[in-house]
Amino acid sequence: MRLPKALAAAPPTALRALSRDNAWLGVHAGKKSLAGHWDGRKWSVSELKSAWISSLLPLSGSSVWAFDGDRARHFNGHAWRTVRLPRGSVVHGSDKTSARDAWAVGAQRNDERPMALHWDGKKWQRVTDRAVFGVTGIAPDGSGGVYAATPKGLAHYREGRWTFIKDPKVSGYRLTQLYDLEHIPGTRSLWTIHLFAKGDSSGTLLSRYQA
Repeated sequence: MRLPKALAAAPPTALRALSRDNAWLGVHAGKKSLAGHWDGRKWSVSELKSAWISSLLPLSGSSVWAFDGDRARHFNGHAWRTVRLPRGSVVHGSDKTSARDAWAVGAQRNDERPMALHWDGKKWQRVTDRAVFGVTGIAPDGSGGVYAATPKGLAHYREGRWTFIKDPKVSGYRLTQLYDLEHIPGTRSLWTIHLFAKGDSSGTLLSRYQA
């Protein structure tokens, strides 16, 4: 699979695959961004009036979101349009459980405080639940819910309720923050990345969580 020259010549900024024949790639091309779509046979390229695509979120074959700071571009299968997000929202990452249940996380523009947005199939709304303050990563759980990396550790959301899960005990390490996570397809497990402290040193630790 060879990338078109326009995509290959620019640094990638976001990548997301919905299936083997529906993948998206965002690249930074000077003062604009390009969104490449793979349909299983060939690539097509769209030019977006975006300085930087921070995250791509395909919801279906005819619905894709591309985030750029406090704005989002939505593709309906035929054309892109600009959608204004709740004021001051800057998106760094996104994920979904379904086409009507998606999440975007990032920071507020003015003070860099973490924030979370929820998509209900019609609009993006700021989530005010204190449980998700400080979210740095989000991933579906494979059964209709979602996991979130928060300052309090791993949180699980299902049917309108958040529950928190204790960090794993790792001999010799003091885990200081859950930084990011990713669902392992076909399982009820997650890969997690924690920041840790060990004596005078610090770093990141990759581990697997089994629900």
